[in-house]
Amino acid sequence: MNLLAEAWLLVGGLVAAVYDLRERRVPNAVIVALMAAWPLFGIGQPGGWWGRGVAGFMLVGLPLLALALTAGLGMGDVKLGAVMGLYLGPGHGLLAVAAGTVAGGLVHALLVLLGRRTWAGRGSEVPFAPFLTLGALTILGARLAAPALGVVRGHIW
Repeated sequence: MNLLAEAWLLVGGLVAAVYDLRERRVPNAVIVALMAAWPLFGIGQPGGWWGRGVAGFMLVGLPLLALALTAGLGMGDVKLGAVMGLYLGPGHGLLAVAAGTVAGGLVHALLVLLGRRTWAGRGSEVPFAPFLTLGALTILGARLAAPALGVVRGHIW
């Protein structure tokens, strides 16, 4: 993925995160803007980018959909996670969701330890879009830092 696509994904994620913190939902306009721009970022990319994107969309989106149907995850979070899989591919998309889930779980555990039953006085739900965005930022940051740290194909030189 190119740097412009990564920046677009993070801008969309940040807008979704702020909106989710304020309104408890992820706006469809953000998801549509991210999905509509994705094919444009593929121009000039090496072969296989389309398949990796679709695989990421499905492999990240379907488990999140299962959680939405059984555990109360919001559909906006499902759509945002699936779009992150579209941009990041299946492996990095799943890692981003895992990192976001760990971060969200730690914050939720901290709220429980502090005896708080609410998130900013607005109910018991912890918005997930900020943590999904944090997970994507973590993966993109690691990918950008890898060459500077000498990491090439899993080896440190």
